[in-house]
Amino acid sequence: MVNSKQLIAADEKKAQELQEKNNKLADLEKQFNKAMVSIYNRTKAECKYNATYLLKMISEEGGLKTAKHLINAKYVSEGFEKLFTLKRLDLTVEALVLTKPWHELFNSKELEIAIKRLNSLGYKIKLNELLSGIVNTRKTD
Repeated sequence: MVNSKQLIAADEKKAQELQEKNNKLADLEKQFNKAMVSIYNRTKAECKYNATYLLKMISEEGGLKTAKHLINAKYVSEGFEKLFTLKRLDLTVEALVLTKPWHELFNSKELEIAIKRLNSLGYKIKLNELLSGIVNTRKTD
C-alpha cells in the first residue's frame, strides 16, 4: 500500500522534472532569440538586405513570438520573398526553426508549414538539420 510520504515524494519528483523542463525551454528560447538576431545580421551582411521589420518585431516581441507569427501567417513575409529572389532561403525564419535544437520550440503544424514553404520553392532541407519524422511524431499544442 502506498503511504502519504511516497505520494508526496512522487509529486515532488514530478514537480522538479517539470521545473527542469521549463528551465531548459526558457534557456532554449533565449538562445533562439539570439539566433533570430543572427539571421538578421547575416542577411544584412551577406545579402545587403536590411530586414528592419524583422528586427523591430524581434525587439518588441522576442524571437520566438516573431517566428511563430511569421510562420502562422497566411502568406509568406516580404522578407521571405526577398530572400527567395536572392537565392538565400537558408536565411529565412522557416529554415531556422527546422534546425536543431530550435524545432523543440514549435508544434508539428508550425514545422509542417515551414517545411512546405521551403519545399515548394525547391529548398533542400539538410538531413542533419531536420529530425526525421519530426512532423509526424510531435504533438500539436
